[in-house]
Amino acid sequence: MSILKKTILPSILLFSLFIFSGCSSQNNNQTVDVGNQDAVVQSQLLTEQVEKDYQVQLANILAPYWLTGQFTGIKDQILDLRAPSQDLNLHLNLVLALQDLEDGTNDNDQEKIDQAKKRIDQLANQYDWLKSK
Repeated sequence: MSILKKTILPSILLFSLFIFSGCSSQNNNQTVDVGNQDAVVQSQLLTEQVEKDYQVQLANILAPYWLTGQFTGIKDQILDLRAPSQDLNLHLNLVLALQDLEDGTNDNDQEKIDQAKKRIDQLANQYDWLKSK
C-alpha cells in the first residue's frame, strides 16, 4: 500500500492539476476574445462616426461654393479638417483643385479655372454627399 501512496496518488494529483489548469486558461482566453471583439466593434463605430463627421463638415464647407461659386477661404478650411484615411484621396484632390482654381483666377487663366472646376465637379459626382447641403 505504501507504493500506491508514493507513486499513484501523486500521479493522480498531478494529472488533476494539469487538467484543471488547462480548463482555467481556456476560460481566460475566451474572456480575452470577447474583450477583443468589443474593442474591434467600438473601433469600427468610432471610425464610422469620424467619417460621418468629416463628410458633414466638408459638405458644410463646400456649400457656399455650390450655391454661389465662391471659393475664397474654402481650401484653408478643408486643410484644417482631419481627414479619415479612407477619404485622404478626396481630401488631397479637393485641395489641389481649389489651389488650381485660385492660381487660375490670380493668373487670369480661364482654361486652368475650367479644368479645376471640372475636377471639383467630378469629385462631387464620385462622392455625392459633397453636395448634400
